[in-house]
Amino acid sequence: MTAYIKSTTPPLRLAWAIWGWGAALYLVGFFLRVTPAVMTAELMQTFNISATALGNLSAFYFYSYVAMQIPTGILADIWGPRRLLTTGAFIAGTGILMFALAPSILWASLGRFLSGTVNGVINMGIMMGPTLLQPVVGWMLDRSWRGDLVDGIRIYNIAAYHAGFIFMIVWAVLSFILLFFTRETYCRQQR
Repeated sequence: MTAYIKSTTPPLRLAWAIWGWGAALYLVGFFLRVTPAVMTAELMQTFNISATALGNLSAFYFYSYVAMQIPTGILADIWGPRRLLTTGAFIAGTGILMFALAPSILWASLGRFLSGTVNGVINMGIMMGPTLLQPVVGWMLDRSWRGDLVDGIRIYNIAAYHAGFIFMIVWAVLSFILLFFTRETYCRQQR
């Protein structure tokens, strides 16, 4: 006698959707890690800060990244990937918006802190994405490049960076909306 076990595997489309969303959030996290490095002069001038204060601003991202490692593992087991990615994306999107529109170094630091949560959540295993957003954001920066170079490095104006950040926010919001059309299956193997 052969026993048949009902498959609890999610549809392939759903699996790819969750993976793709996590990969897109990983890419956003990648961009967020390196943004202060390519905007040093603009950030120092905008907030009238020293190199030490800029280093502090950059570090706020990693404070929340480190703090989210253990809670993320626990929350992944309790909430499942969909709710975890949704919450991480919402908090990170709030932080990105705060950083992009920050009137002071305090608000920029808080925005960096909140946006660091996306990396703490995403680095739990979903790794892909640089091939998705990087060409688009690079194209957006290149459109506004006026030919300025310093030591062979392209210099962009702050408006170009704002456009790139706004695009990432739109991407995160779209991902957030699409998540509501994805169903969590809570797959478990039966024995």
